[in-house]
Amino acid sequence: MFLLPRNGGYVEIIKPVVAGRSPTCGIHIADSKVSREHCLFYFEGPQLWLLDRSQNGTFVNSLKVGKNKHQKLQDGDVITIAGWSARVSDRLPAGLNLIPSPANSPMETYVVLEAIA
Repeated sequence: MFLLPRNGGYVEIIKPVVAGRSPTCGIHIADSKVSREHCLFYFEGPQLWLLDRSQNGTFVNSLKVGKNKHQKLQDGDVITIAGWSARVSDRLPAGLNLIPSPANSPMETYVVLEAIA
């Protein structure tokens, strides 16, 4: 599954990954309204889920998930965390190429993708 952030770039979720304000998060969101470890993306079997760990809320399709609540994600869902948002996609959009993370990358929980112009 992919996250396609509104501001560009792409993230392929292949293992559990935390999104938050902390620079140690696999998905770093530099916004003071974002919790240090705002939410967790994880798989249960082939299904992608989100666990909201925040005080301010994580929204899926404009509906608040709720602290310590789990939300099943599917293709087309829109995740909003403060001013950041991304669409869930089960495939990389046409015309974009997967760029593997470096072998020595400290982040082993995700692969960052970028648009090829």
